[in-house]
Amino acid sequence: LDILVRIKDKFKYKILAVHINLGIGEYSEQSESIVERVFRMLNVDYLIVNIRESLGYTIPQLASTVKRSSCSICGTVKRYILNLIAVKANMTRVVTGHNIDDLTTYILKSFLIQDYSAMLKLKPKTPTIDGLISRIRPLAEISENELELYAKYRELPYISTACPLRNEASLEFKIKSFLKDLDNYHPTLKIGFYRKFVKSIEHIDIGMFNVRELKLVRCKICGMPSNSEVCSFCRLIYRASKSYEPVNNLHSQIIKSIRGLNWRETK
Repeated sequence: LDILVRIKDKFKYKILAVHINLGIGEYSEQSESIVERVFRMLNVDYLIVNIRESLGYTIPQLASTVKRSSCSICGTVKRYILNLIAVKANMTRVVTGHNIDDLTTYILKSFLIQDYSAMLKLKPKTPTIDGLISRIRPLAEISENELELYAKYRELPYISTACPLRNEASLEFKIKSFLKDLDNYHPTLKIGFYRKFVKSIEHIDIGMFNVRELKLVRCKICGMPSNSEVCSFCRLIYRASKSYEPVNNLHSQIIKSIRGLNWRETK
C-alpha cells in the first residue's frame, strides 16, 4: 500500500484501502488498530468491514456452525467482500498482498490435491470476468522477510503475530514450512519456480488438466458473479443462519460506507 500511494499520482489512479475484521478475538482487534494507523499515516480513503456487525457472525462462529475449517471460511468471506466492494465502488482492480511464500505454497498444495482450476488462477494478474474484478498481486515475487524489512525501513507498523486459528497440522502449513526450510539451502528456488510457473501457464492448454474455462452467472440471491445458481458465500450464510438476510445487511452497509466516502457507487 505504501508503494501504491507513492506512485499513484504518476500513474493516475485512486486507492480505496480495505480491512476486514474477521472477529478472531484480540488478534482481529489488534490487527484493525494497526491497519487503521497505517491507513491514516498514508492518508488514503479506507473502509473497515466488521463481519460480526455486518453478518452477525465471526469466522470462528461460522466455522463452528457449518463444521468447516476456519481457513476455508475465511477465504470465502474475504474474497466475496473484496469483490463486492470493488464492484460497488466502481473499482477496476483488487490489489492483494500475497507474497511469493504464499503463492508457491498455494501452487504446490493445489497440485498435490489436484485442484488445477485453483492452481491456474495463481498468476500475478487475473482479468475481470463478468463482474469478478481483476486481481493484481504486486508482491508476487517478494518474500515475507523482505516485506518485514521494508516495513521496518519505512517505519510502518505491522502485524508480527500469526493468526491464532492457523492449523499447524494442515497441508498448507506443512508445505510452507518445507519451502521455508528449503529456501535456507536454495535461496533462489522459490523465485525461479514461480517465474517458470507463470511463464508456463501462459501457454498451457487447460484441457490437459481436465479444467473447463470459467463461466460465470449471477447469483440469484445477491447478484454477484458465481459458477452456480447460488454463490458459495450465500450458501455459506444460509447454512449458518437459515436466512439470506445477513447478505442483504452486508450489501447495505458496504453501499452506505462507500457513499460516506463520496465514491460513485454502482446500483
